[in-house]
Amino acid sequence: MEDLREEKEMREFSWGNLFLVTGCCFLVFAGLMKIIEGSVHPIFLRIGIICLFLRLLSFLYNWQAKKFPARKTGLRQSESS
Repeated sequence: MEDLREEKEMREFSWGNLFLVTGCCFLVFAGLMKIIEGSVHPIFLRIGIICLFLRLLSFLYNWQAKKFPARKTGLRQSESS
């Protein structure tokens, strides 16, 4: 049962990785622009920082979901009691 869940998680789209890669790319691009032109457009820094912050939130959400699994509620639980 747990193998099926892990396999399903591997097939799902990872928003956290998307945010991580996007944030790093924007920050690296801003750094390269600073080296080449000597100035940085603030939008690139903002997008990079926001994406990394969203990655952190995604990580914390997944970590909390694994640490505190959701309880099953509803009629089925009360019927089994």
